[in-house]
Amino acid sequence: MKKLMLFAILGVFVACFAFAQSEPPAQQQPGAYPEQHPTASEPTHMSSAPFVGTVDTVDVTAKTITVKTEKMGETKTFTFDDKTKWEAKEKMFKADNLKAGDQVTIQADANNLATKIKVKEPAKSDKQ
Repeated sequence: MKKLMLFAILGVFVACFAFAQSEPPAQQQPGAYPEQHPTASEPTHMSSAPFVGTVDTVDVTAKTITVKTEKMGETKTFTFDDKTKWEAKEKMFKADNLKAGDQVTIQADANNLATKIKVKEPAKSDKQ
């Protein structure tokens, strides 16, 4: 009797474990891919290529930067916010330090919100 009870408990345990590991039938359709939803840490609309150019204007109050490309002469305006990452030689670089003529590389989303701004160090001149 004890052996029968032991096998019954073991059988129930195995059945519960197998049930917990299986997915509902609606999600196991052959050839279908599971839906992918962006997580909170993933940006939803990243542009594929960074924008490289020279700063034309900076408006710290409106949080905008207008950048002009060297090759095509195209001008593009980006916005930035508190989450924008700044990369420069100075560790404490902020938008207040940005000025016209600075060389920048901007990674932005589809709404032209800059997610990362890398400021290139100006070339040193031979004149002193």
